Amino acid sequence: MLTLSCGKGSGVKRETVVKAEAKDATVYVPGAQVAVTQPKDKAVYKNQGGEVAPLMMLEASRVCDDMMFYNGEGELVQGTRACSGGAGLKPENIRSGVTIGDITGTLVDIQDEIELKAENLRMAVTIGSVIGAFVASPDDCASEGSTSCVANAQYKPALTTGLASKVLASQSIAGVSGNIVLPLAGKVLSGTSYGINSTSMAGTLALPAAASVLSGTGSYGDPASPTTPAYVPDFPSPANVRSLDSSNNASGTLLDCSSDGATGCVTSNLFKAANKALATAGNIRSGVTLAAESGDYPSSTYTLPSASATADLDSVTFNAKVKASATFEYWSSDGTHHSNAGDTGIAAENIRSGVTIFGTTGTLPAPSCSYSTQGSCTADNTCRWTGSACEINPWNLRNTVTIYAKTGTIKNNCRNRVNSSAYNSDLSPPGNGAITSGSAIDWWDTIGNVFNNAFPTLQPTGWSTENACGKELWSDLTPDGACDSAADDCMMQDNVTGLIWSESSPVGGGAASNTTKDWSLAVEHCASLTFGSRSDWRLPTQMEMQNAYNHGISQLAYKQGGTTARPGGDTLDNNNFFMATVGSYWSATTKSSDTTYAYNLHMNQSYSNDVLKTATHIPICVAP
Repeated sequence: MLTLSCGKGSGVKRETVVKAEAKDATVYVPGAQVAVTQPKDKAVYKNQGGEVAPLMMLEASRVCDDMMFYNGEGELVQGTRACSGGAGLKPENIRSGVTIGDITGTLVDIQDEIELKAENLRMAVTIGSVIGAFVASPDDCASEGSTSCVANAQYKPALTTGLASKVLASQSIAGVSGNIVLPLAGKVLSGTSYGINSTSMAGTLALPAAASVLSGTGSYGDPASPTTPAYVPDFPSPANVRSLDSSNNASGTLLDCSSDGATGCVTSNLFKAANKALATAGNIRSGVTLAAESGDYPSSTYTLPSASATADLDSVTFNAKVKASATFEYWSSDGTHHSNAGDTGIAAENIRSGVTIFGTTGTLPAPSCSYSTQGSCTADNTCRWTGSACEINPWNLRNTVTIYAKTGTIKNNCRNRVNSSAYNSDLSPPGNGAITSGSAIDWWDTIGNVFNNAFPTLQPTGWSTENACGKELWSDLTPDGACDSAADDCMMQDNVTGLIWSESSPVGGGAASNTTKDWSLAVEHCASLTFGSRSDWRLPTQMEMQNAYNHGISQLAYKQGGTTARPGGDTLDNNNFFMATVGSYWSATTKSSDTTYAYNLHMNQSYSNDVLKTATHIPICVAP
């Protein structure tokens, strides 16, 4: 018979008794928990580590595949479960004194007689078919804010609900950060301590005295010992407060002064305070009222400075006094006093017939004209023109022509001149090189109107002054008489054509400049220009510009390069206040074959280009 017998603590009960065959022997395998039948001809089976195969009441699918064991039937079988190293087979999961494989258990406090039940095994540990449910006791609390631990004398439980509002900011209790912010000392009454006992703070806030707080506004200060306000103010009445302000919640009614001579109002920049002792009729101009005082200066009562008994020169008796011998007095606009006597020579017999002076019409007959250019004479057979009609303007006569003692100045054959420093050749033919070795002044030596920032002045042999065209053809028509400052509205007249030319890039009251514009803006600039009291300006045509060049406008223009402006004060020579440069100027003329182009003129060499109207050049204007 084979008797199943269990070791202590195995939890396995005897279930049956089987017969033992003669060929078998009952052998107790050391380390096993049951005695099994062991063939006599076979050795005891041991696992890889040399341990005797244990007894396990489990199916092979629940035993790791690297272990041989005896099952409940006493059969030696191999586990089939993939355990990846047997992670659950640890000493703490095996009862103390028990070895499974090569692992010896350390789980204690299980009585030998206790059966193999879930409550006796650690949570999640499985032995046989029993899954552990025992939970070990938690550790004692040992850190601030920890949970799932056992409270003790050092770490007691703390209610965290509303705990933040009970803890100072920058501190924490039970893992909760505080949010209590202590007030600054300046906001706590002086003499009051507050804060943490070990580092208490003292308030510095000083309350005003009762006499400084408006009476009736309620007590203030320490509620345990309140202070009653005692200040009784003396507020001004609304009539004494400006209308834009208020006092004691009442809007003022005092208005700003808005009329001359008003009182009971506030003065301003427009209506300032005036001393009535100074605002007298004698100090205020007649017809003017100031500070409610009507002016009476000047008058017979309040006379002009230096006034005397001498009769005044007035509008009523003006004509009579200037023709009488009596002395009269008068004043200039700056108040300067004058006195003079009239002239008895202002009489009809001394005044030309038909002429009236100071109310007296002359009776003196005009003399007969004695020559053709004489003015203010009586026409006869010698001179049938009278007045200005008898005068002949030289600019209406051709140069070298003389009529009635007047020699003409118009030049109709202007030619270029010579500067030997630029070119002078005595060769025949003259050659095409840059030659300056010649001495004779020949017509082929002529150059453009500007060289080395200078205007050429030499006339070829055989030519006359009729062919020399320059500043002598021009007149300075600047309103103040001379184009000699940047502020002048400089205007020059070409006496041959009669055209008046503005300064370069003209701006009323501004200096001549070389500021450029596109063609459209240049046209508009001249058309809208008011300059030198004229508003009939326009952009010149291409031919007008070429005529101006032929008549020597380049001599008037400033040629820069360190040259002297207006030498000797001559405003018709190298004048920077007239033309700031001899560069490129717009004309009003559009190219006929492509109207997106217009012509310009280079004042230094008189060549004209057709350029896109979007290009920029200097405007110069002409009138009329």
